[in-house]
Amino acid sequence: MQPIVPKAHLEDYITTIYGPPKVGKTTLAFNLGKEHFGSTQETLILGFEDGFKALTGAMAVSIKDWSHFLELSEELIDEKEDMPYKLLVLDTADGMSSMASKYVVRRESKADQKRYRTIKDIPWGRGGEALRVEIQEAIERLAKFYGILIITHGKEKKIEPKVGASYDTTTLSLDGKVLDVVKNISDFIVYLSPEREKGKNKEVKRFMYFRDESMFEAGSRFDKIKAKVPYGAKNFLDTVKDAVENANKGIGSDNETEEVEESALPTTASDTQDQQDDSDASEVEVKDVKTLRAELQASVKGLTADQKKSLRSFMVEEIGSSKFAEIDQISELESIQSFIDEL
Repeated sequence: MQPIVPKAHLEDYITTIYGPPKVGKTTLAFNLGKEHFGSTQETLILGFEDGFKALTGAMAVSIKDWSHFLELSEELIDEKEDMPYKLLVLDTADGMSSMASKYVVRRESKADQKRYRTIKDIPWGRGGEALRVEIQEAIERLAKFYGILIITHGKEKKIEPKVGASYDTTTLSLDGKVLDVVKNISDFIVYLSPEREKGKNKEVKRFMYFRDESMFEAGSRFDKIKAKVPYGAKNFLDTVKDAVENANKGIGSDNETEEVEESALPTTASDTQDQQDDSDASEVEVKDVKTLRAELQASVKGLTADQKKSLRSFMVEEIGSSKFAEIDQISELESIQSFIDEL
């Protein structure tokens, strides 16, 4: 068994960026994709609010309601092999929560045959829990196939510690269980802060906080990450890369460390061909769940309508689901591939 070696791939993580209005949250998200992948084509902004309209060249979809988002999510998953995207920007989590709340209220009203107006109207706390599940499952489903970058606003909050004086801090603007979801699933929580310099000109500069400060809530799964760096996509990516490399020190051989460093760079067409050649030369090919799903999706495209119907029946009867995204067992995915091969 080999040790886990984290990589500095933006698309491998769930990142949350928050801060005050007009500080450049959506712009940073857009520029992160552009800087990391080398173009604007690999990043798709899902606009629960319309903060993307001033971004020239951005790939974006304006989300109408939660049902529209669920339909689009299914398309992004089912057609992953035909999609150019590697990173999805959820802009914003506040708008996402609002749409999901309305959806849950309508669904629970219909189920209970009552007219609820808000999540809090749903008895026994079922509303808050239903909203948590709805949002968490939606994000985690997409995160199996894409990198996720969540944008939200900031709000002031008073902290009352058991020992010592109370103090004010800035945290994510989300509430209740939705706040818990975003905080728990995020690999990075980054606060964007506009700060006025001292002196005559009093110029305002922007900074990014990657670690928890008394004034701001921030954090990462990498304990050696820098606390504060100047605003900008390159600085952001360099900070993540440094944190990952520090975490990997001492793991495996020097060759393995070099591979981690190289993985932080965007992949070129020649790199992809080299990797393919190396893969073909290997005696044993180890495949993960994502790879198997992608191969299955490619196989399904060549089936006839009758064959697809037979496949769907097989999956429901033998595995309990007709959606690749809901299947996490390699053995089950391999059995599906075997069934397709025999059609």
